[in-house]
Amino acid sequence: MAKALGQVAVFAPNAAEALRVTGTGSVDDALEVLAGLVRTVVIKQDSRGAVAAQGGVRIAQPSLPVDVVDTTGAGDCFNVGFVHRRLAGGTLAECLAAGVVCGAASVTAAGSGAALDAAGLERWLARLAT
Repeated sequence: MAKALGQVAVFAPNAAEALRVTGTGSVDDALEVLAGLVRTVVIKQDSRGAVAAQGGVRIAQPSLPVDVVDTTGAGDCFNVGFVHRRLAGGTLAECLAAGVVCGAASVTAAGSGAALDAAGLERWLARLAT
């Protein structure tokens, strides 16, 4: 596992996957283990938001409260937001925020029907600041 993960630029499991892969009992412990193996690790925590580590920096981004309709595709939408901001040169905090809001927005309609476009992403990011 360590050899394979060492080749990964960004590893973004959900909390259950991170615990299973690392054999640890907490997200904090899993983040610590994975941060030693992967350049950038992000652990998605559903309605609690996400945590990330990169280059010795660890950050957390709480989610926004939303009315959940369907969680199908929320993790994928999170990943899209994270990568979108990363490709635009965003910081780890900016990427994590983009992922969290994309995941949160996606659960507000069936089948990720509320997935964000670029303009929607900016509107939802503004909600984090308030």
